[in-house]
Amino acid sequence: SDYIDLQNSIRTIFASSSIISSRFCLYDYEKNPQAITQGPRTTCVIYRVFDKIGKILKNYQNSNVPIVLDGNSYDEMAVHPLFEMIPFSIIENAIKYTYTCGSRNNVLISFGYTNDYRLKITIKSYGPYCSEEDSHKIFEKGYRGKNAQRVSAGSGIGLFFVKMLCDAHNITISAKSDNQYVTQISGIAYAPFTVTLIFNDVLHIN
Repeated sequence: SDYIDLQNSIRTIFASSSIISSRFCLYDYEKNPQAITQGPRTTCVIYRVFDKIGKILKNYQNSNVPIVLDGNSYDEMAVHPLFEMIPFSIIENAIKYTYTCGSRNNVLISFGYTNDYRLKITIKSYGPYCSEEDSHKIFEKGYRGKNAQRVSAGSGIGLFFVKMLCDAHNITISAKSDNQYVTQISGIAYAPFTVTLIFNDVLHIN
């Protein structure tokens, strides 16, 4: 109904403004990165955070890039106030760089576990090819991959802060392109791109 649509829109606007406000605050932490871990921790269900951010960005970006969640998890974690910037920045980046023509235009967020039962989340998209050299440097401050630079403007700050937040939450993060499926599109190399998060401090809820 129209009333339910209005409620959903209000919730999205409120949540989006909160996230965007936090995003601007990140730049204040550049000179004082220790402040990222200040403030009380709260317990959250990780899946719900990713689900919420996906719904926010679906409307906020107003793009034609579907965001799909695969699998589930009831795992909980005590997080700092800026934790939500981890999924926000990663998913926003995926939307920003995804090649939207053809059938490879979605962002797939998958929940699973490593062999030693650590929560593993992968965010897969089809974007600018990230070479092995780029993969090693992509979380450095100000660094942007060569193909990414040709697709869209950016500061190279977002993933730098994501890495800082992951370190603060004992999350192992990595990123790489699949070099077996590189395609040249309009002179730019594209390939399946995956960001992997492995959570080392979660409370498993069955």
